[in-house]
Amino acid sequence: MAFVGKAWKILVGVKDALVLLFLLLFFGAIWAALSASPHRDSAREGALRLDLAGAIVEQPSERSAFETLGGGSAAREYRLSEVVRAIDTAAADSRVKAFALDLDIFTGGGQTALADVGAALDRARRSGKRVVAYATGYSDDSYQLAAHADEVWLDPLGAVLIAGPGRTNLKPGEIVVSFTLPPRAPGSSDAYLRMIPRTEMDIAVVGLGVSLTMQGGVVTAARVGLGAVAPTVLLVEDAAKALIGSRLDDAALEAAAAACSAACNPINDKRGTIVYRTKVAGVLLKRTTAIAAQRATQKN
Repeated sequence: MAFVGKAWKILVGVKDALVLLFLLLFFGAIWAALSASPHRDSAREGALRLDLAGAIVEQPSERSAFETLGGGSAAREYRLSEVVRAIDTAAADSRVKAFALDLDIFTGGGQTALADVGAALDRARRSGKRVVAYATGYSDDSYQLAAHADEVWLDPLGAVLIAGPGRTNLKPGEIVVSFTLPPRAPGSSDAYLRMIPRTEMDIAVVGLGVSLTMQGGVVTAARVGLGAVAPTVLLVEDAAKALIGSRLDDAALEAAAAACSAACNPINDKRGTIVYRTKVAGVLLKRTTAIAAQRATQKN
């Protein structure tokens, strides 16, 4: 009986080993079938399609957990540095013969972003790559980007709607020839500073602008703008309120700096951390305000 028991254990072990081996072969075959491509190495060269179905931004906004769980379609955003890097990399790749710029659902970008992407497309054209833009219809931002292409294609039933700054649509025969800016009040001036990692890129870690109007050493009007610390540029009204009515004493500057730091909603990336950018915003407020105040005083 002892011999029969040992033989049975051996048979059970062999059976378990065969089942395990079969399962490994089965799942291995499934993985190989899913990962195999019927067209492997077939795309040796061709055109790079840039499907910009959203907006180009310096830093994409982050969705909260509640927004993610709630569903809904969020507007797509493309990081400016990644778009420029993709174009420059493709321009240096001999397998890429042309660029196809799909602007059908492009929702725009700031002037800085459009200028940087346009410059990258110009570099691609100088490298010998052809750039073609196409869309059903073009608006201000999409047509500004398409202007850097060798050819601009438009759907026969499409349209080009150029509104222009501050307008919904120009009337037939109209064209913007000048801008009239109202004169500033006496004792007004401004300043702008930005923190940039010059060893890496010329994009601001934090940028801050201050506009002041001073009479008899007292601030009578102020505006404070922050950049690169949120998805869009911020107008920090609490910082301006802290400066108005003061002689730019330490208490007023500290309150304005704290308001700037509180308004920050940055991200962590290679340029700086959230903590660093929040701290720098307050420091730049003090330095920029001092420069603006000095200029305003010199004008009186």
